[in-house]
Amino acid sequence: MTVREFAIRNPQSAIAGYRWFLAAVAVLTVIGAAVRFTGLGTRDFWFDESCTFIYVHHLFDWPEESSLLVESTNLPYYVALRGWVALLGDSEAAYRSMSALAATLVIPVLGFFARRMGGYVAGIVCAAIVTFHPLHIHYAHEARAYALWTLVLSIALWLLYEATRRASWRWWLAYGLVLLGCLHLHYFTLYWVAATVVCVWVADDRRRVLRQWLVTNVAVGVGFLPYFLAAVWSAARGGGSAWIAQSWEPVGAIPRTLWAFMPAGGYPAHLHGLSISSPDTISTQPGWLIAVTRAFPAIIVLFVFLLPALRMMRRPTSESSGGYGWP
Repeated sequence: MTVREFAIRNPQSAIAGYRWFLAAVAVLTVIGAAVRFTGLGTRDFWFDESCTFIYVHHLFDWPEESSLLVESTNLPYYVALRGWVALLGDSEAAYRSMSALAATLVIPVLGFFARRMGGYVAGIVCAAIVTFHPLHIHYAHEARAYALWTLVLSIALWLLYEATRRASWRWWLAYGLVLLGCLHLHYFTLYWVAATVVCVWVADDRRRVLRQWLVTNVAVGVGFLPYFLAAVWSAARGGGSAWIAQSWEPVGAIPRTLWAFMPAGGYPAHLHGLSISSPDTISTQPGWLIAVTRAFPAIIVLFVFLLPALRMMRRPTSESSGGYGWP
């Protein structure tokens, strides 16, 4: 039974479930904001954040020793960040606060998206995972584009889901515009675009959706081509993307990337402080983040297993819902 069908058949229970879902996501968002905005100004900029500082201050007047053409993060991020720090000041906390805000907004966006796909419990579980994920918290504390890019990419994912389900050009247009924004934030979106072909094969009208997917991506590619030739291609030729080739191993790269998203271990070298097993964890990360990292598996178990169990317990006793619990 879909959420819509459940709401039609059981309006009172659906209203109660929706209110409970809103309250849970609101609480998780507040907790996520508190965690992400805590300690933004306690650390000095590290190397990449120092580059951000330089690029923002020399947005259209590049020093000879640093150029946008060897930077992997795209110009629109620096334009947005320059406007942001013009309002909030020139401190470390001001530079990082845009990432903290973007990372906080990912929580309700993915929570509502998961609810759209799988119901209230799925939405709460997804929001909880994002709220307490150590890697997501880490990038919320960096003056880099990744948190904002993740937010825009999450919106693009939702629009892609709606576009493939409805097979409507209006939704594909909205998806294409947001996807173009993702590409202009970070060209790593190119890898994500290739993966979205999976959505075509699960669509009901596969042939029509494939045509719409192709047209949309070609149009987005044409829109991104000028910037790609001016900046991305030049960065690759100038050595700005050499670190990708140096660390890329076709067999090992994908499993290592997936492992990097697991709690308490497997992170890239510059994030080793997030790993519980790291010998310098205490010296590189604040105590509250270590506590969140250690508690993360228990939190996920709570939301993944306890909530569905409560949902199943409600079903036999929920006469007003016709034998069905919350979707």
